[in-house]
Amino acid sequence: MKSHWTRISTVVLLVSIAVAGESRAASASVDTPPGALSASIRQLAALREHSDWVGLERLARQALGQATGLDRAVVDVGLGDALQGQARYGEAAEAYRQSLALYEKHLGSDHPGTLATLDYVGTALMMAGRLKDAEPVFRRLLTTGERLAGANGVLVARGENGVAKLLRLEGRYTEAEVHFRRALAIREKVLGPEHADTAVSLTNLSMILWSLGRASEAEPLIRRALTISEKTAGPDVPVTEQRINQLALILQDEGRLTDAEALYRRALAVAEKTQGAEHPDTARDLTNLGSVLWDQGRHGDVEALFRRALAINEKVLGPEHPETALSLNNLAFVLEARGEFVEAERFYRRALAIDQKALGSEHTGVALVTSSIAELLRDQGRLAEAE
Repeated sequence: MKSHWTRISTVVLLVSIAVAGESRAASASVDTPPGALSASIRQLAALREHSDWVGLERLARQALGQATGLDRAVVDVGLGDALQGQARYGEAAEAYRQSLALYEKHLGSDHPGTLATLDYVGTALMMAGRLKDAEPVFRRLLTTGERLAGANGVLVARGENGVAKLLRLEGRYTEAEVHFRRALAIREKVLGPEHADTAVSLTNLSMILWSLGRASEAEPLIRRALTISEKTAGPDVPVTEQRINQLALILQDEGRLTDAEALYRRALAVAEKTQGAEHPDTARDLTNLGSVLWDQGRHGDVEALFRRALAINEKVLGPEHPETALSLNNLAFVLEARGEFVEAERFYRRALAIDQKALGSEHTGVALVTSSIAELLRDQGRLAEAE
């Protein structure tokens, strides 16, 4: 039986951490207007702080009718955050693009608020599975940051982080590690070791090391990031939930399955409480809990967990999203192990078609699913088709 699990959600897991942790510099970069709009903008920040995405969307849409110019740019960022928090990533990207256009018009293409919003656009596109659209956004961010701030500016760290996220999604882990390390070094020096953005870089570097099979190096980094988020944001918020989940991934790979299961269950409880029962973060935690149960030989509940995760991703992200492909691949694995070859092959082939379209034929994820299909065919004696 194959030992590989596609446990880590390559789009949602890293990117949502970056979104949750990195400062909303754009919304803080202009003077707050007077009167009712001022109160609305302050309330937007409060709703964002408490992850009240539905309330944030409602207030942002109301404020759009009052806001003009740079005030409108701030409100558009709030709307984008609300949509992204509800996993409506394509809509979020468009809201951020509206904000970006206003920042460019009023402050210029090199203003920190413009560049921060550029980061939000790239992240939302990535979370929507639109990697080809996200890449030039992040590369623009990096080159502009280097030009403006030299080798040590916070803007460079944003660019380094964005390019590294893309490289990771493309399966270019060694190259991604270099950029994540650069971002971390800058943030530790400029922002300090306990800053939320430093914790983002610790998290991202930890997970790339995990992807490279270097779990012993990854564990202290994610523990440090988790400590920061628990201290600064609290124990029951999305960013802390995501880091709990990532620590569990590492412990699972180290064979500490009981500890990993306890962390997955804690993460799932927080995700369901803060994000809802039908959010991609909840789907990710369901998948990871299923994987550790499987590794412990407790196979009975795994299929149900994987089917629930697939249903969430299909409903919220859509049938063509890379996260849906991950869910299909994992469910196919379980069905294949049970000898249900026809349904397993159908799910594998759906996953392959999605990945080829979204990631390209050279991506490691495509190679993985192709290998799984070939092995499935060999197990059935269909050797000619497996070649």
